[in-house]
Amino acid sequence: MTLSELELRQAALTELDALLALADSGPLGLDACMRVATLAPLVPGRMRRIVETLARQRDAAAIEALLQLPGGTAGV
Repeated sequence: MTLSELELRQAALTELDALLALADSGPLGLDACMRVATLAPLVPGRMRRIVETLARQRDAAAIEALLQLPGGTAGV
């Protein structure tokens, strides 16, 4: 893994953690949910938390994001 790949993953982790924290305080909008789904493959260690967070949202945006997660993702 190159330095730029590591930097990309670190940036994805930082952004993803911020979005997941935001979801703890209220529902995420469509753009935020889809961003979580986009970042998920870059941070596979957060997949369980991502699925749990999106499942708790209980709205169409979160369901759409869950459907965008990689096939075979546990809990989807």
